[in-house]
Amino acid sequence: MRSPIAIGAVLLVACGGKVQETSPPPGDGSVIDTGTTIIDAPSPDTSNPPIDVDKPPPPPPPLRCSTYGTWDVIERDPPCCGDDGSKPAFHFTIPMGGLVFRFWGGPPGSDPTKETERTMEGTYSLKILPDGATQMTLQPSYGMGCTYDAQFKVSFDETCSKMSLDRISDGCTGARWYIIGHTLLEKR
Repeated sequence: MRSPIAIGAVLLVACGGKVQETSPPPGDGSVIDTGTTIIDAPSPDTSNPPIDVDKPPPPPPPLRCSTYGTWDVIERDPPCCGDDGSKPAFHFTIPMGGLVFRFWGGPPGSDPTKETERTMEGTYSLKILPDGATQMTLQPSYGMGCTYDAQFKVSFDETCSKMSLDRISDGCTGARWYIIGHTLLEKR
């Protein structure tokens, strides 16, 4: 049989979208009539122990880092295929009124948010993989030697000031510049 959820001698009853306290009804109380809503509450689960209100709550979830901002490449795989070996700067945007994430890049020390300092750009997307890792897909439009997309596993250090991109797959056959197999970036 179903009964209202009782906490001590007080019942919590949903009424018009709000929870109200009320006294237990006479009888077995399997149905509660609040005057406007009849609630058929499930029987309480007695297999779980009651919540200890004196125990501190669990810690908050781990810090979540963001790709947003300007990053300097500080470490990367050796250059190949016409790549000049430099460690450029990148700026990753967040969508403003749309779903397109953009990135811009420029020479080392440049400000890629300024159009006059950009030498590369494209779009990117992020998704959570089944193992909980984050995947970034880069789709360069110019300046990176290849315009086919590439997927990278994204990870951050404990302070969110360093971001590591490690290649999962790449549509290029060796002509990608600047972000290749492993790239470590540091946030400005």
